Amino acid sequence: MQIIQMTLLGRLLSQFGSKRFQQMGTKTNSPKDWLAIQELLAEGKLMPIIDRCYLLSETPKAFRYILDEHAKGKVVISMTSRHLE
Repeated sequence: MQIIQMTLLGRLLSQFGSKRFQQMGTKTNSPKDWLAIQELLAEGKLMPIIDRCYLLSETPKAFRYILDEHAKGKVVISMTSRHLE
């Protein structure tokens, strides 16, 4: 249910702000695709740029950070604190 709420909130904020929000996801055709991505990451040829990570409970804080135009990369909202390290 929270994913639906965030999707709707992102669309609403996109209409009234200067930032565009979209849900990020990926679809692959086979495990071979995942191995190719893993190799690119291991070789340093593919580098995700993550600006900040927030817990799900800090979602409003994350949106404020994005809306204030401070983000220099992706802002990640995580379900668990282990992704914040």
